[in-house]
Amino acid sequence: MARPSGSTSNGLSTRSPPRWAAGVQGFSDDRVDPLYDGGRIVGRFRHRQEFLEVYGGLSPGLVDGNAARWLAGFTVDRNRFSHAQGFGFVPPERLLAYPWIGYHWIEDGYTVERDLNRLERSEDYNLGRQLGLRLGFSSPTFGGDRDQAIFTGTASAGWRPAPAQILLGSLFTTARVHGPWSEPRVAAAAS
Repeated sequence: MARPSGSTSNGLSTRSPPRWAAGVQGFSDDRVDPLYDGGRIVGRFRHRQEFLEVYGGLSPGLVDGNAARWLAGFTVDRNRFSHAQGFGFVPPERLLAYPWIGYHWIEDGYTVERDLNRLERSEDYNLGRQLGLRLGFSSPTFGGDRDQAIFTGTASAGWRPAPAQILLGSLFTTARVHGPWSEPRVAAAAS
């Protein structure tokens, strides 16, 4: 379903006057994850994840072709692990419960395309730049099982190299840091 003009996939309005947003999202997942070494699967483990998040944000609306929003929220992310058939490795369980603050900035570069992903449909795409940052802190005080800082960053942009072409690119990174050590970071890029 196409978004209405003047809105983004995360609900951030690109139109004035000032806007607010609030939401809840959650999911439950049960899967078997592979463990890789040198590109080969060397183990598997069962991964059960339960995720719940509530958030709210304020934006002054569209200013000079850009929209920005400050966000605040609370996230509970529980990850339980067990043996998968034939493999013995099991990561330690993790329960993160944390308040967080975030910032989203979006350049208004929306274009309406027809028949791009869906036949006989008009779709809104933002070819402008987007940036998202979020910082939170999980602690037993909030219901987590450890003290840990959580950072997430996203960036994306779109280009039109030729009249009938659109190129969309995005980057994503996240890190969890506690004490003098940090857990592995996840970084991804897509185009």
